[in-house]
Amino acid sequence: MISKGDLVWIHHGAKDVVRNEEIAPRGIVIRKLPDSIWYRVYMSWSDKTKIADFPVQMLEKIVE
Repeated sequence: MISKGDLVWIHHGAKDVVRNEEIAPRGIVIRKLPDSIWYRVYMSWSDKTKIADFPVQMLEKIVE
């Protein structure tokens, strides 16, 4: 279960948002979009940041 505030890895398909496929972007979940499987994520990679929407299948919760 992914919730607001969770730290996540972003998998497959993120290459459309992130140009360098060798870097696995991570992000913080801002919120779940109403009535969907999509989440708004504040993502970061290298020295860049972006807010983007991803389906739940592309997100993996980072657990310590």
